[in-house]
Amino acid sequence: GAKHMVYVVLKALVNPGDEVILPAPYWVTYYEAIKMVGGVPVILETSAETGLKITPELLKEAICPETKCIILNNPSNPSGIMYTKEELEALAQVCVEGDIYIIADEIYDKLVFDGQTFTPIATLGEEVKERTILINGVSKTYAMTGWRVGYLVAPRQLIGKLLLLHAAEVAAVPTFLQAACVTALQTDVSAMREAYRARRDYVLSRLTGMGLRCPKPAGAFYA
Repeated sequence: GAKHMVYVVLKALVNPGDEVILPAPYWVTYYEAIKMVGGVPVILETSAETGLKITPELLKEAICPETKCIILNNPSNPSGIMYTKEELEALAQVCVEGDIYIIADEIYDKLVFDGQTFTPIATLGEEVKERTILINGVSKTYAMTGWRVGYLVAPRQLIGKLLLLHAAEVAAVPTFLQAACVTALQTDVSAMREAYRARRDYVLSRLTGMGLRCPKPAGAFYA
């Protein structure tokens, strides 16, 4: 699954003592996977005032000689927030200047609401692309969680290492699962997206009705 892709990438990139930047709130596996490979999680706190997003200034301040990469989950689990193209451009520029890798977990890229446009960070120029490892899978968009099929796209200089690690730990995805995923990736998910959008609106109305604050999720299925 995509979870294994995250671990394999961290294992290939991070040496003991290297720092990995992790915006909060974050999916719990990121933090544990960083520690499992001997890395040091550097948590960037956000707030409702910042829309639960990090800023270029906050990111720049966190980068040091020990920084190896940032994990950017967009749209986000558990907040459902999504960075705009302009926001991603600013963050990507900081990563290029700091010469760090971007682990881009974009598994919710098709579950985006209200006519908003999702921007894959690797499309923001060649310098960004050569520093980006894209992670995705079929679990969320296609409701195939139990099938455990994830995939990644990485710069050429990393692929060899990633393949060696993957083959030693997992071997291969069964062929019938591969065939099912090809079919899934060609499927129109607009009906499912609309169902999630309706559920989001209901959850938001109930939460705000209780007097709670909740930034409006732009994607995924969290609040």
